[in-house]
Amino acid sequence: MIPKHIRLLILMLLCARITMAAEPNILVLNSNQSVDKYRTAQENFTAALNKPLRVMDLAAPKQLEAAHELLSGKSFDVIYCIGSKAYGMAHRNASMTNIVFSTILNWRRLPIGENTYGISNELHPLMQMTIFRYIFPDTKKIGVLYSERFNREWYEQASAEAKNVGIDLIARSLSDEMQAAKELDKMLPEVQAYWLISDPVIISGEKTLLRLLQMCDEKHVPIFTYNEVFAKYGAALIVSVDDQTVGRQAAAVAESLLFGATIQGKVQIPAGSRIVLNLKKIRKYGLHYSDDALGNVNRIIE
Repeated sequence: MIPKHIRLLILMLLCARITMAAEPNILVLNSNQSVDKYRTAQENFTAALNKPLRVMDLAAPKQLEAAHELLSGKSFDVIYCIGSKAYGMAHRNASMTNIVFSTILNWRRLPIGENTYGISNELHPLMQMTIFRYIFPDTKKIGVLYSERFNREWYEQASAEAKNVGIDLIARSLSDEMQAAKELDKMLPEVQAYWLISDPVIISGEKTLLRLLQMCDEKHVPIFTYNEVFAKYGAALIVSVDDQTVGRQAAAVAESLLFGATIQGKVQIPAGSRIVLNLKKIRKYGLHYSDDALGNVNRIIE
């Protein structure tokens, strides 16, 4: 007869082994932990998921090499990829694994596998347009260039919802980045602002992008856009995603995948936003804005 305290000890050890075996294998690939938005997404993902995981910083050569070896020799339940470099590695080496990505510009250019899920780096168009009108109540004619291939559905949605907030969306569809400057030149006399969206055809390279921004500046047409990186190029209004929220959303998707739940939508729209207003540029253009709205702006450039 085994003594009671020994039986209890054995039971505890068995439970511990079962618990350890049940722990999911989760890998976080961060393209560069020194980038604030990447680090913020990682920290919030880790805190929200609250499970053991392994983190690899691909900007560190030794960790980059170790990540290659890890992906070739071990399977994971979920891989969270922050940035395009991380996603590219996971897609090439572990495409059959559940992959969750975030913090990637122009995610539509990515190869999306059957097991790929993500958080978009762009907000819902209605949310953006509502903020446009709130800050600039007199700005009603807004131009946008988009590619049929990547953003046809986005444009149809934005066009329908623009009417609900009193915006006349003047759009041009492009099939080639070489058309961008020509079409923008024709559009600028008709609009009060230009909406630069995430589109891999429109933003095909720095040269094309700088040309478009220069054309708007020469005509004193303010640029509304989606990422804070454009602040240094003179964008007047930036309505971007909140990186803390993105990390938490990615954790919720990962949690659902671990429990085998159905994911609603392969790529989710981020829930939180951040507003940057370039008052220096706005005053240069003589653009009227709402003083009452300034209290909701996260960063003001003067």
